[in-house]
Amino acid sequence: MAALTAAKLVSTTGSWTSTVAMPWLVLTTTGSPARMSLVLAAQVAGVVLLGVPGGTVVARLGTRRTMLLGDAARAPLVAAVPLLFQLDALAFPLLLALAFAVGGFAAPYVAAQRLAIPELVGEEPHRVARANSLVDGATRVGNLAGPALAGILIGVLGAANVLWFDAGTFLLSFGIVLVLVHPRPHPAAAPTPAPGTGRRWLPAGFRAIAADAALRWMAISLLCVGVTYPLIMVTLPVLTTTRYGGDPRTYGALVAASGLGLAVGSLLAIWVSGRWPLAALGGIAAVGAMGPLWLLPLPLTRLGAGAVLAVSGLFIPVFSACLTSYFTLRIRAELRAQVMTSVVATENTAGFASYACGGMLLAAVGTRATLLVAAIAGTGCAVALLVAVTAVLRGSAGRAAGAGAGVAFRT
Repeated sequence: MAALTAAKLVSTTGSWTSTVAMPWLVLTTTGSPARMSLVLAAQVAGVVLLGVPGGTVVARLGTRRTMLLGDAARAPLVAAVPLLFQLDALAFPLLLALAFAVGGFAAPYVAAQRLAIPELVGEEPHRVARANSLVDGATRVGNLAGPALAGILIGVLGAANVLWFDAGTFLLSFGIVLVLVHPRPHPAAAPTPAPGTGRRWLPAGFRAIAADAALRWMAISLLCVGVTYPLIMVTLPVLTTTRYGGDPRTYGALVAASGLGLAVGSLLAIWVSGRWPLAALGGIAAVGAMGPLWLLPLPLTRLGAGAVLAVSGLFIPVFSACLTSYFTLRIRAELRAQVMTSVVATENTAGFASYACGGMLLAAVGTRATLLVAAIAGTGCAVALLVAVTAVLRGSAGRAAGAGAGVAFRT
């Protein structure tokens, strides 16, 4: 788990430098918010379109080999961007293709990383929740360090050259997983049909989700959160240029403020997991994460906007640990790869829509109205998760009343 967490920290820090540097490169070289959002959308499109088939890749290769493949493939793809830029050969359609390919390897990688956790720590729900929070903590520290580092490096090296750093972090992550991460796969189970026999037109992962009422509402919550934060990320570069003087350090600081909240929240998530019912924690966290977003459309100072992003980020790790644990442990082991890639694809489908339309929305209605849309989507996320956890808690109460019928999933 320590090595898996370290690999996550390294690659996430690099990826967040790219998340800041790539849109800044496009915005400053083309002056087009629409093109900026299309580059982000292309990467998410790769996750969406190749995410569900990626479940088969994870099932066949296993978690470790899938992670190695993801790191090895993305390093040269990211490195191609600054190389072609320096050669004056980076046409916009080629940039979109590279971003799409990077996203295509991301979905099976993320799914494999999450599925490796029960292979490393076992199936006890609160242990899985704590381990998910630990990996999320590495993600959140990367969310904090990457943007802040990118804001500095863009001013020193230029946005394109920052992408070399991201490529190097994929190689380092590859080495850590290769040498130190050795999950113990579950024994192969006999293939069984996915539940939801009336939905044969759906892939197996989606059928398994559709057959569980709580997971259906959690999937809706994922769709809403997939709209919310990408829309905010698209807005922040424009907000920086129109309201805060156009300094890339301010842009990096705003993204890093969210990362600070996420990093602290990850420590909180590790502490609270196992002390209170996981479902109840998830509902509280959803409200805490999404409520502050209603303040972002107001004419806040840099400090005020950063504070809102930090407070919102504080609750996200608990929210994320709740969702990830339920999507893992409420599903039969032989279907988890398909379900987890379906989960990644679900969230990124909404992210694709946000990135693709965010630039046009900004051009049409401005930053304030765009941030208002993000707040509305965040409220939908919180409401859906509250419905889901209510179903979980009611189901647990019913199982407790009829104890003796089997081992119930602990909430």
